[in-house]
Amino acid sequence: MNIQRVVEKDTRSAFDKVKELYGDDSVILSNKRIGKHVELMVAVDLDPEGFDSISLEEKPEMSIEKKLGSKVYDRESAKKAKTVEWMRAMKKADEVNSSPQHAPISEQESIDKVRAILEKTQQKETQKPVNDHSAELATIHEKMDELHNYFKTHLDISSRNARESLSVEAKDILQKLEDKGFSNTQIAYAQENYLTTGRKRDFWKNTLNWLKGSVTEMSIDPVLDGGVFALVGLTGVGKTTTIAKMASQAALLHGNDEVIIISLDHNRIGSKEQLKLYGMMLDVEVRHAKNNTDLKLQLDSVRNRKVVLIDTSGVSIKNHSLPILCDYLRSTDRNINILLTLAANTQTEINAAICESVEKDVDGVLITKMDEVLTFGGVVSSMMASKLPLAGITNGQEVPQHYARLASSDFVDMCFDELPENCVLEPAGKQASAA
Repeated sequence: MNIQRVVEKDTRSAFDKVKELYGDDSVILSNKRIGKHVELMVAVDLDPEGFDSISLEEKPEMSIEKKLGSKVYDRESAKKAKTVEWMRAMKKADEVNSSPQHAPISEQESIDKVRAILEKTQQKETQKPVNDHSAELATIHEKMDELHNYFKTHLDISSRNARESLSVEAKDILQKLEDKGFSNTQIAYAQENYLTTGRKRDFWKNTLNWLKGSVTEMSIDPVLDGGVFALVGLTGVGKTTTIAKMASQAALLHGNDEVIIISLDHNRIGSKEQLKLYGMMLDVEVRHAKNNTDLKLQLDSVRNRKVVLIDTSGVSIKNHSLPILCDYLRSTDRNINILLTLAANTQTEINAAICESVEKDVDGVLITKMDEVLTFGGVVSSMMASKLPLAGITNGQEVPQHYARLASSDFVDMCFDELPENCVLEPAGKQASAA
């Protein structure tokens, strides 16, 4: 004999399920409602040979001859066996139904049981031994934060105290660096290394020389030397306009047939039309590459051109896609020189983050919109930290005039308004062409 439990939405469905699973010979032992469902306890495999008149603990599937030690079997014995088997099944069903786990409970009782289990689990979590590893790590992390805050506060106080003891000349220099937007790290370095010892009249000269030595310039002049150059950067920093300025100067220097522009910008509305217009104005060929494979084919077909400029789609600082774009270009052609385009009017923190994210992926930096800011020390500071070389600057909207190749020392002088008033920024390659 075997006891089975069937639960369905109503009595009729439950009976149909019993008949389907166990046939017409099954016996319904109980019929109870549990919440919105009906539970049937069913006895199946009622074998008259399963009666045990000696012990109910023996296996029901054993024949009656084996249990009684007799080979005699008659109809009366079978009837008794079936009756006792029925009684046994009823007893077992009552025991099952009376047990707590099968007793019908209400929905609220179910919720209360779940809540009790959750509360018990939470109590166990809070009663973990003090030597639990997660607790130890949390304690260590908290102590490290306390130490970090302590040392930061100590260093800030020490720096302020040290600054108070500086000379008037040194304080003026530090204030100048702050006003120009240099980072606190670089200001502290200047204070410690160039403004505490030596002659006071040399403080500014030594600081300026340090800044100039910390900013380098790109060894290749894109306009004069030529090559394949791809401009990357955030949306709206002026990549397309800068390419037009560079292409126009290269066309004047090398000839229109030696310059070509390839566009990869498929996101910005009107980007293709803008480049086509520039191409018509400059009499320079403009092409569009659909994907990586197409760009590779385009580059293979223009190997003989002196200057190849690639315009790319602008990216967002939030999606961290700039390094991916650089990898995409490198995988297309290892000879591409990638130039990071930074706008001088972008927040210093953003420019610093961009330089840090691609400092190993780009070959140089183009600074745009120099005419739209009063100071650009933040850009200089970002380049110093990332050690990215300067490729050129743009300081106006006119094509081709307002793109210039600038020495790093002159770039730093511009930051502090120390270029002579009669100094005019010449277009890249003009002096070389004149010579």
